[in-house]
Amino acid sequence: MELFHLLQKAGIIADSIIQEEQPYNDPHLKERKFFVEVTNPEIGTYATPGSTDKMPKVPFSIRKPPGLL
Repeated sequence: MELFHLLQKAGIIADSIIQEEQPYNDPHLKERKFFVEVTNPEIGTYATPGSTDKMPKVPFSIRKPPGLL
């Protein structure tokens, strides 16, 4: 049993820590097509979170990549 389950059973609010790559491999997020690929001319193509709402009559698109820091 994971530590956070033991803590929760003891009445302590706890959860697991999500590693950086875990959301990208999550079957539920993959099924929902949550991540979209964006191409930035300076750094290449990468996955980024898309729209959290899935409304068929309201199309979602990323018009341009975010600025670089």
